Parts: sequence; structure tokens; C-alpha cells
Amino acid sequence: MRYTFVYPPAMLFPKETAERDEVYLQFIRSLPCAKCGRFGPSNAHHHPAAGHSSIGLKVSDYRAVPLCGCECHLRVHQIGKRSFWGDLDAVEDLIARLNILFYSRSL
Repeated sequence: MRYTFVYPPAMLFPKETAERDEVYLQFIRSLPCAKCGRFGPSNAHHHPAAGHSSIGLKVSDYRAVPLCGCECHLRVHQIGKRSFWGDLDAVEDLIARLNILFYSRSL
């Protein structure tokens, strides 16, 4: 006996829309690299939340971390986030601290 699996239409599970904030991204780009500390304009690297695949999904701008474009930003994509950061909990703490710093400056 042969079974055929029928999957539900994709619209039953709509994608979440990611939050966009250009002012926050400008703030992130103004900071030194979070990995090596290099000053200068940084790239805003969007770090996906723990347990979420980054394939096909947009990541919120509020999960961006500053990485220098000449080395660190390229390296995180080459070797992977776990190898690059080591401790992923430290990245989550960094993201939370960046959000607090941004909103405390906005007040």
C-alpha cells in the first residue's frame, strides 16, 4: 500500500513580517565592531533568534549587531554564527543591551 501525503496550503501559515527601523540601523552602523572592536562605519548584521532558521525569513532590524565589513561580517557568513560567536547567549545579551542603549538615547 502506498501513502500520499498532502500538505496544507502555505497561506494557512503566513510568514511573520520583520520590523524595519532605518534610524536603529543607522545607530548600529555608528558603533564599533562587536567582535574585534574596530572603529569606523560598521555593517548591521541581522542575527536570527535562537531556534529560528534564517533561510527564507527576514530578521527584525532590532536583532542587528555591528560588525566590521572588511573582516568580521564576511567571516560570520563563511564559518557560521556558532563558530564565529562561540557563546550564542552572549550575542543575545548584546542584542538586548543594544536595544536598551538605543531606547535610552531616544528619551
